[in-house]
Amino acid sequence: MSPLGSTLVGRRIESARLSQLLTGGTERAAIVAGEPGVGKTALIEQVCVRAATEGWLVVRVIGVAAEEHFALGGLHQLMLRLEPFIPELDERVRAVLAPVLEGDPESAVSGLPMVAAVLNLLAVAAKAQPVLLVVDDVHWLDSISAEVLGAVGHRLTDPRVAILAGQRVPHPSAFSSAGWSQVPLAPLEDDDAEQLL
Repeated sequence: MSPLGSTLVGRRIESARLSQLLTGGTERAAIVAGEPGVGKTALIEQVCVRAATEGWLVVRVIGVAAEEHFALGGLHQLMLRLEPFIPELDERVRAVLAPVLEGDPESAVSGLPMVAAVLNLLAVAAKAQPVLLVVDDVHWLDSISAEVLGAVGHRLTDPRVAILAGQRVPHPSAFSSAGWSQVPLAPLEDDDAEQLL
C-alpha cells in the first residue's frame, strides 16, 4: 500500500513525496510540474481523494486559458470557495480582500497585504478542519493571482494548511515556485507505459 493508497503506475516516488503534505511534515506547499499529458492532474487528484477521505477541506482553484487575462480571477475563485469564513476576519483583512470579492479589477491591489490576507483567511478556515488548497494549471492564472499564490506557498507555516499546484512546463507564467517543494513529473519509463497500456 502506498502513502496515497492505490498508486498510479510509475508514480510511487512522487506519490510518497506528496503524501507528506497531509502528514504534518515540514513541507506545506508542493508543485507538480511537467509537460502536457504527463499525468499532473491525475497525481493531484489522487492527493485530493486521500485528503477528503481524511477529513481535509479540499479547496480548488483552476487556471483556464480563456480566463488568463481576467485580473484577480484566480483569487476570486479562492474567495468564493472560502466565503463562509470571511466574516471571521478582522475589518482590515476584509478591506484588503474586498477588491477580489467584489470582482473589481480596477481597484489597486497591493501584493504583500494581499498575501497576508490570504494566509489569514486560510488559517481561519483551517480552525474548523485542515485545508488543502489545490491550484491546477497555475500557469494559466492571471498575473496577480499567480504572484500572490506563489508567495502564499512560500510563506505558509500553518500545519493545518497545505497547498498543491500543477504547472505545465515549459510555459511562461508570473507564478514563482521559489520556496515550494518541487515534484518534477517526467514521462513514464517504457516498462511503466507498457503496464499502463
